[in-house]
Amino acid sequence: MNRTEATADEIRLAMQLTRERASAEIAEVVAGARELTDWRHYPRRFPWLTLGAAAMAGFAVIPRRAEPIVANAQALQDFADRHLRGGEQKARERGMLGALIVTLGTAALRMGLSAAGRELTRRWQVSQNTLREEFAS
Repeated sequence: MNRTEATADEIRLAMQLTRERASAEIAEVVAGARELTDWRHYPRRFPWLTLGAAAMAGFAVIPRRAEPIVANAQALQDFADRHLRGGEQKARERGMLGALIVTLGTAALRMGLSAAGRELTRRWQVSQNTLREEFAS
């Protein structure tokens, strides 16, 4: 056996070892990702932190105690002055400005989601092609 054949065999062996190590490392990464995406992992590992986060979320979600509305003549008059008399023009102006903001915001959101979808599709296709090439060799 000459030196070229020995070198080729060494390269094949090194490639085989690299593939085996890579597949083992990929399996570890997949197992770690599964563990981190499992919601039960965090309460098991961090029970007090999870309890505190749940308490804070519950406190934020529960509405404040409602204040009673007093319906006397003066309160009704103040309400009518603020909302019915003279406030109509302001409401129209705010309505047009608000509609413009909503329209522009919706358009920007749609463009962003479309761009994100295109990028995700491109990355998915690249990863699929890479996997096919790895399994073909």
